[in-house]
Amino acid sequence: MNRVVKKEGIVLKTIPHREQAQIVYILTSDGLDSAIVRGALKPGSKTSVLTGQFNYISYQRTNNRNLNTLTEGQIISSFPSIKQDYDKLQAAFCIVEKLSSFNEQVTDKGQLFTLAIDCLNILEQTKYPHLLLLMFEVKLFYLLGIGPIFSSCVACEKKITKGYFNVVGGGLVCDECCHEAGYDIDKDLTTLLKYLYLIKLEKVDDQFFTYYVGYDQVINKIIDYYYEYHLGFKSNTKKVFSRAAQ
Repeated sequence: MNRVVKKEGIVLKTIPHREQAQIVYILTSDGLDSAIVRGALKPGSKTSVLTGQFNYISYQRTNNRNLNTLTEGQIISSFPSIKQDYDKLQAAFCIVEKLSSFNEQVTDKGQLFTLAIDCLNILEQTKYPHLLLLMFEVKLFYLLGIGPIFSSCVACEKKITKGYFNVVGGGLVCDECCHEAGYDIDKDLTTLLKYLYLIKLEKVDDQFFTYYVGYDQVINKIIDYYYEYHLGFKSNTKKVFSRAAQ
C-alpha cells in the first residue's frame, strides 16, 4: 500500500509528462521533492492551479518507489504581486535558479527553505526587488559554507570591525594589508555588504533598502564575482534578462 505524505513547499518548476500530466519540483524543508500531477494540463483541471511557478502550497502525495503522485493540495500564497511585476518576476527567477542549482550543496534544508519563503514574502511587498535579490544571494553564502569573514582581516587575521572587501580572500582586509592583498570595494561599500549579510530578515523593510539605492550595481558585480570565484557559478538567468534589457 502506498504511503500518503503531507508537505508544504515552493514550486520551483514543472515539466510536461506524457499526455496531460506534469512533473512538479517543489522545495520543502526536507529538500527538493517531486511528484507527477495527473491531468494538470487538462482545461479546468483543479490541480493545474497548484503547479504555478513560485506558488507556496500545501499538498498531499503518495510515496511511490518510482514516481510520487500529487493527489491534492491548496495554495498558501500565489505571490500575485511578484507575478504581475516584471522586476519582481526577474528577481524571483534568479532566486529559483540558485535554489535549483545549490539545493544539493546545502546541508541545512530547513534553513534554506526558510530563507526562500521569507525572501519571497519580502519580495511580494517591497519596492526594491533588485535589492532583495542581492540580500538573498549574500545570505545564501552562509548556507553554502562560503560565508565572508567580516570580523577579522583575511590576510593577517587581526580583529577588525571595518575594512576593505577582498573577494578572493573571502572577507575583510585591514588598512595594513589592503595594498598587498588588494581589495575590490572600499570600506563604505564593504559596510553595506556586511549589513546585507548580517541583518535579520524580520528587520528588513523598504527603509533599510533605501540605504542601498545607487550602490546596487557595484554590489551586484561583487556578489556575482564571489559566486564565480568560489563556486564557479555564473547566472544564466541574469544573462538572459541583461540581454533583454539591451
